[in-house]
Amino acid sequence: MRKKMSFKQIFLLFLGGCLISLFFQYNVFSKNENGEYKFSPGRMMKETPGNLDITYPLNGSLFPADIAAPTFRWKENENDTDNWHIVASIDGSKELVSAYTDQPHWKPNPEQWNQLKQNSQWKRIRITVMERKDDKILSSGSVTIQISKDKVGAKIFYRQVTLPFDYARKNLETISWHLGDITTDKPSTIMLANMPLCGNCHSFSMDGKKLGMDVDYANDKGSYAILTLDKVTTLSPDKIISWSDYRREDDVLTFGLLSQISPDGRYAVSTVKDRSIFVPKEDLFYSQLFFPIKGVVGVYDSVEQKFWALPGADDPSYVQSNPTWTPDGKYIIFARAPAYYSEEAERLKTTVLPTSVAAEFIEGRRDFKYDLYRIPFNDGKGGKAEPIPGASNNGMSNFFARVSPDGKWIVYTRAKNFMLLQPDSRLYIIPAAGGTAREMTCNTPAMNSWHSWSPNGKWLVFSSKALSAYTQLYLTHIDEEGRDTPPILLENLQSENRAANIPEFVNLQGKDWEKIVDKFSNSDIYMIRLAENKFIKDDFQGSVEAYNKAVEKTPNDPTIYFKRADVKMALKDFQGAIDDYSKSIELGPSFSITYKNRGDAKYRLGHYTEAMQDFNKAIQLQHKFQKAYVSRGDTKNMLNDYRGALADLNQAITLNSEDAAAYKSRGDTFFGLGDFERAIEDYNTAQKIDPNFYMAFSSRGELKSELKDFSGALSDINKAIQLYPENSDLYITRAVIKAKSGDFFGAFEDIDKSIQMNPDNFNLYINRGIFKENSGDFLGAIEDYSKAIQINPNYYKAYNHRSSARLKLKDIKEAFIDIDKAIQLNPNYSTLYLNRGNFYYMLNNFEQSINDYNKAIELSPEYAKAYTYKGDAQYKLQDFQGALDSFSAAIRLNPKGAENYFRRGMMKVYLKGRREDVCSDFHKAVELGSKEAAKAIERFCQK
Repeated sequence: MRKKMSFKQIFLLFLGGCLISLFFQYNVFSKNENGEYKFSPGRMMKETPGNLDITYPLNGSLFPADIAAPTFRWKENENDTDNWHIVASIDGSKELVSAYTDQPHWKPNPEQWNQLKQNSQWKRIRITVMERKDDKILSSGSVTIQISKDKVGAKIFYRQVTLPFDYARKNLETISWHLGDITTDKPSTIMLANMPLCGNCHSFSMDGKKLGMDVDYANDKGSYAILTLDKVTTLSPDKIISWSDYRREDDVLTFGLLSQISPDGRYAVSTVKDRSIFVPKEDLFYSQLFFPIKGVVGVYDSVEQKFWALPGADDPSYVQSNPTWTPDGKYIIFARAPAYYSEEAERLKTTVLPTSVAAEFIEGRRDFKYDLYRIPFNDGKGGKAEPIPGASNNGMSNFFARVSPDGKWIVYTRAKNFMLLQPDSRLYIIPAAGGTAREMTCNTPAMNSWHSWSPNGKWLVFSSKALSAYTQLYLTHIDEEGRDTPPILLENLQSENRAANIPEFVNLQGKDWEKIVDKFSNSDIYMIRLAENKFIKDDFQGSVEAYNKAVEKTPNDPTIYFKRADVKMALKDFQGAIDDYSKSIELGPSFSITYKNRGDAKYRLGHYTEAMQDFNKAIQLQHKFQKAYVSRGDTKNMLNDYRGALADLNQAITLNSEDAAAYKSRGDTFFGLGDFERAIEDYNTAQKIDPNFYMAFSSRGELKSELKDFSGALSDINKAIQLYPENSDLYITRAVIKAKSGDFFGAFEDIDKSIQMNPDNFNLYINRGIFKENSGDFLGAIEDYSKAIQINPNYYKAYNHRSSARLKLKDIKEAFIDIDKAIQLNPNYSTLYLNRGNFYYMLNNFEQSINDYNKAIELSPEYAKAYTYKGDAQYKLQDFQGALDSFSAAIRLNPKGAENYFRRGMMKVYLKGRREDVCSDFHKAVELGSKEAAKAIERFCQK
């Protein structure tokens, strides 16, 4: 007989049954199709020990309907296990997927991912990860995601680049361009690779038929490709424009920066006449500092093939950069800040600058912030630029705006300073008309930028360095109210040790796009780019060789000769430059800049009369060519035509009252006229406009030296050397000042330093020869002049100076051989005839000296000194009337020359002129400082 159970036993048995029922009711375990029990997430999971940190995706992440499965990742705990159980369920109850892994990450297979997408019906999916050991749960964690109804519906074109920046710049073939497809796990398609030049920003028309892309920004001044998207798209020279063609005659560099094609594909906008702080840094994460410091918004019309600056975004006192279109093409949004001028940056004429140029920015001593502005495009006529409320005047730097396809929202980047690649850059969204800006949810902790809207306006792709120095691409969803979701990593668009950046959605509309074929880098255009790259790196000889190959490929292109001439100018091969400019003029249309540059080359050779002809032609072709007026004014100064120079430089200043160089040159003119007070005023103005303009300090120092203010002169020239210590000519100028002050040891020390700095510069040997000659070391001077001739046997000045030294040694025969050789090399330089005329005068051959003085006057009709010397020779021949006429001409040209008044007065004495006229000249001479005239007054003018 069975023993009867007590009440207590019955109660415990009942309680145990209830607990078992509850255990199965809350899905702690459930049967699978094979009748086996397995663990399911339910309320009892709250009782599992420990916490497991799921690092990706973030809680609340929203995935596109058409994206491939993501990889879920979590942090390993210190527990000794490699067994994780993953369960995906709807709202934490209905299980959809169960899986196991021995790695701290899990990627659903296509079947599992499809099951989640099909069965979730856009409800919240809870992903739970449990760490297990021997059927014991050590820790667990969960995250909730959703799969959106919205597809992305487009592919992403982007660039992969090696790091650091300086390595990529020097190894351009390591950069590649890719087309990414988020619907697959397959790696992105390589569209273009192994191109030996740099490609940069790119954008597409809204219909996906046109691609605009910066090419060779780091090597070329302004190349831009406008391509029609075909199955195989060809990058060929005929598809390349150059932003440098906008007002090329201005002789102001254009690099073409952050360009963007219009929604309809007809126009492109860019930053032109631009300059950027673009320096490499020793930091793998942020290996460059980049931001534009000057520039205006330029427009190119691909139908009319014309360039112009957009009115309202063309103020040179601001940098206007980073332009972008509204989807209807009616407005341009751009970043604007007060312009910053760097003398060192302008002088270098390179894209990538030394860190010294940006030291104050790198060290945090100076800010640079942008505001966003909007301006009507108005068919290219522009209008008034207005700041966008909420994205301007907020104490931050605002840049890189992108407008949603429906025109409703602007997403832009905000940082404390500068532009692009900023560690603190964050994405903000704002109504298109402006308003309250909202920081976006998708921002990661490190750099957020380079964003692009999907064609359907539902998704935004952007770049970030949240996980690595190698930038990665992310997605976020944006709803009708502008609310966005946590970032989704685009895993298959990343390659090892490559930064993925500059992503742009392309609306292919179902058509195939397989690759871009480079037919550019083997063309004459590429040889030009290669030549320009070498020029930037100061490899001038290599640049000339590359241009030579370009000429071989296209021997009738005037542009190539023009560019090669510019390099030859840098090599100081002025005759070679003249030959190339002449060939460019012969082959092509007559550009004013070509004549102006050829005139500059002739000026450097001392061919001033011929240079004048070129400057005249340049001004004839372009009446308001300001720099041509400056160059012509400088040339007239060299021809002693100070009145003509003054007219040209006044005109140059009228055309551009902020050109420091024009004031400096006009100061030189007043210096030549003996109007030292006005010369000082102009030098001071030049320095006020540009405090780093070393030439203004140098010229003012020379003037102070002339006034015997040697202390002030040395102060100015020392400042010039401080600003430009690499300029060996400045040490020569300081040597002259030191010699005048009696510091001959210091003078020779400076001259020797200049030669040590640049031992192949023949001009320096000429300068040292002049010093030796002035100190009485005529043999030493001849030795230096001969060294200059050895380096450059066709330089007329070396023969001219050597003839002077030989004459002082009474070596008359060799002296005349040298001066004749100088004239043979430069038969149109009036000063050479003046010098030879002086030789004849010293030899009492006055007739021959007059012939040479006449030739000098023929070449330079405003040459006051030639009239003075001619008058002296005429006096020696007792041609008193001729001498009086010559001295009168000299006075007309230089009314501050005291000795000319004295000499004319004496001629009037010999010609028995009226006493009043004679004494008038003597008194004027005394007023200007002539001591001889004072004695003449005592003799002829006192009763």
